[in-house]
Amino acid sequence: MKITYEGVIPPGEAGRIAKEVRTGLVEMRVMKPPPVEEIETLLRKNAGDSSEFREIELVRGEVAIQPEDGRLDWAADFFNEGFAVDEITGNIDFREPAAHTSVLEDELLVVAVPPKKGKDGFDVFGKRIPVRTPHAPPIRAGDNVRVDKETGAHYAGTSGRFRWANNIVSVDPIYLIRGNVGPETGNISHPGIVTVMGDVLEGFRLEATGDIEVRGIAEGAQIQTSGELYVKGGMIGAEGQKTVTGGDIRARFIVDCDVVADGNVAAESEIIQSSIVSRGAVSIKRGRIVGGSVMALGGIVAGALGSGAGVPTSVIAGTDYALEGKLLIKNMEIRKLRKMIDSYPGREPKETARMNDRLATMEQEVVEIEKDSVRRKRPVIEVVHAIYPDTTLCIGDLSVTVVEKQIGPLLVRVEDGEIVIAPRKG
Repeated sequence: MKITYEGVIPPGEAGRIAKEVRTGLVEMRVMKPPPVEEIETLLRKNAGDSSEFREIELVRGEVAIQPEDGRLDWAADFFNEGFAVDEITGNIDFREPAAHTSVLEDELLVVAVPPKKGKDGFDVFGKRIPVRTPHAPPIRAGDNVRVDKETGAHYAGTSGRFRWANNIVSVDPIYLIRGNVGPETGNISHPGIVTVMGDVLEGFRLEATGDIEVRGIAEGAQIQTSGELYVKGGMIGAEGQKTVTGGDIRARFIVDCDVVADGNVAAESEIIQSSIVSRGAVSIKRGRIVGGSVMALGGIVAGALGSGAGVPTSVIAGTDYALEGKLLIKNMEIRKLRKMIDSYPGREPKETARMNDRLATMEQEVVEIEKDSVRRKRPVIEVVHAIYPDTTLCIGDLSVTVVEKQIGPLLVRVEDGEIVIAPRKG
């Protein structure tokens, strides 16, 4: 904010006008009005050879300096959800995630730049113009992360997999197997992430609480993880061996496998004679599903279903294989707790209140389980190229078996209580 003055200076009147201006500023209670001499000098300098002068700045307030919020300067692209692009050909490598998620011990992860305070301003009357308090960067150091308190730099305390959740940066330790999981290693069970540079051989077991990455082939092995599974070379099953994951599965191909996934399942070339159940989506847009059974709560996208040889193939969309079991277990726990509450009415009030709180929490968990299933559900089958005879399409309680080859792109869904196979637009 500023105060300006403009007008005409009659000959010999500059001093008088300067005094009047100074008096007016004082009467206005302006903070630090300039002395008469300074005002007179401004008037004469601005007027020059003419008695007229344009706008003169007499008083200016003190401008507020705005604060700067703290920020996080990430050392690498940890959050890219896409895939790597070949710099020469420009082709996308769907087997190679673009995000930089594997880190080495002492590698810089992020610098938490502290906030900078601002400075209050003042208007010409001396009234304070306050600035807001800046925000610190939202970050906490989690497991296996050390912090330089002077610089705000966060470093990996161990080699592992970068993790960012709830504003906490952590590094999950990786068990790196430079060769195969086989006779030299025996079965593997690790409380963290596992990376296998070679293959997982037939008859061996690989278990982890974190993500599993296999650079080669998983052949006839039993694999179980609470996280995600990435098999660069593809998966080949064997009788009695099962793959179970708490997250997504990505593989080049899936053949003769028994798969249970709480997340999505994606393959590049083919899913052959396999049993797959997923609480996410099953996607093989460039490949085919031939034989076996594929069930996906989040829907199915495939290049082709079945084959020209008429191999029986079953695909089921929008069905939650785990919902009934989860609700059964949870409701059994609720009934048991209710029976305990009702069986002894003379219990201490605090104990009864605690048990009732637990009961309310369990009942809410049932609601959340049902909501999660509805949120994931997508009762749709998309086919890019063709659906071949002897392919059974199931959505909910409805099913239809294809008799003649259907040319894509196609969209399979339920309309008016019936399964409809229609051309897919767009």
